[in-house]
Amino acid sequence: MFDRYVQDKKRKRPLLYAAFVVSTAIEAGVLIFFIIYSLIHVDEVQPPPLTVQFFATATPPPPPPPPPKASSKPKTPPKVVKPVVQPTEVPKFIQPKLEPDPPEEKDTGGGSDGVPGGVEGGVAGGVVGAPPPPPPKEEPKPPPKPKVVPAIRIRSEKLSGEDPHLPAVVKAQRRGSGMVMGAYKMCIGLDGSISDVDVVTSIAGADDSIVEVLRTWRYKPQQIPVCFIQNLQFVFE
Repeated sequence: MFDRYVQDKKRKRPLLYAAFVVSTAIEAGVLIFFIIYSLIHVDEVQPPPLTVQFFATATPPPPPPPPPKASSKPKTPPKVVKPVVQPTEVPKFIQPKLEPDPPEEKDTGGGSDGVPGGVEGGVAGGVVGAPPPPPPKEEPKPPPKPKVVPAIRIRSEKLSGEDPHLPAVVKAQRRGSGMVMGAYKMCIGLDGSISDVDVVTSIAGADDSIVEVLRTWRYKPQQIPVCFIQNLQFVFE
């Protein structure tokens, strides 16, 4: 049975070879036909129509005339004829002087005694014994404006001063309320004393006593007046 299968296989092999050769020849013929056809047959592409439009241009303006040539000859200024003026003054005859004129006396500005200023022992144009005019007074310079600085910067320059306390009445009214705060603007003069205290954040009933204590504070002398905000905090038990 196996021999029969091998023989059938051998019988069919020439047919397969023949079919393969025939199909290859057909494909080669078709390929050659299309190559030859593409070389022979050429499609011409028509170009798009070209439209030409003519425009009428305006005639150019005529060229400007050439500038006139300057003459090389120097121009001579016209001669001015001065009119002849005849003298109209009638000549005068000068007679010689017979007597010479007396000499003129110079006025020195003095009185009958020839003393300057008209008073004996005085000065020219002045009064005897009058004091000299006072020198002009110099206007005082305005004081420099105070400079606002932070309180922490000026704290180290404090020399003396007690801390303010709330009056007993205010303590009794605010007992058990916890805490109260106040702020006061203090200005230091050139000598280090407190020149002014203004209330920024008020504590009702205690501002007068607090301001009175703050005015007693003393600081180091300053080059210019300075101001700062002093915050005070009071705690109630």
